[in-house]
Amino acid sequence: MRIKLPLTEYVSYSFEELLDMELKRAYRGGQSFSLALVAFSTGTSAGRAVRILQDTLRDTDTVIRHGETSFLVFMPMTNKEGARFVIERLQHAFASEDYLDDVAGNTTFRVSYITFPEDGDNKEQLLELLLNNL
Repeated sequence: MRIKLPLTEYVSYSFEELLDMELKRAYRGGQSFSLALVAFSTGTSAGRAVRILQDTLRDTDTVIRHGETSFLVFMPMTNKEGARFVIERLQHAFASEDYLDDVAGNTTFRVSYITFPEDGDNKEQLLELLLNNL
């Protein structure tokens, strides 16, 4: 099931559906993928966070809202080094946005990310590591 979210213009998959699809694609193609969990401090506007995520991430990345102030980011064909680079870009984007926006203050967020197959070769291993490292 795919739902286009009007606020974000992202196509939304269920988390399980997308993870299963990415695992199948990675097994078949022998390619890695990375998954990040980005959790913002309370007080961060979800709309603002989504806008900066949209502006910073690649068109091939998929964002899924995970909670009130957290998002999952699927990064297909992305190894550990590539994921680290994306996280650094996000940190820079939010720091720059805060500098330009007098009202925002510092946007703080925590990130946990994993890469298949380096961090695990099945869904259970990957999710456990992702959720326990936040």
